[in-house]
Amino acid sequence: MQSFPWIRFTVFAGGLIGCGYMLMRATVPTPEQTYAAAGVDPDQAKPVWASK
Repeated sequence: MQSFPWIRFTVFAGGLIGCGYMLMRATVPTPEQTYAAAGVDPDQAKPVWASK
């Protein structure tokens, strides 16, 4: 019986998770970018977020 290739599995799983994380970091906007795209002034948004 052949043993399960744990090292190769761990490397590929880590690589897949790493690629997903890098894709998320590259595509998800920052809060400042979201405010700019929505046309909201960050100074006006601060009291709203503070009340939550």
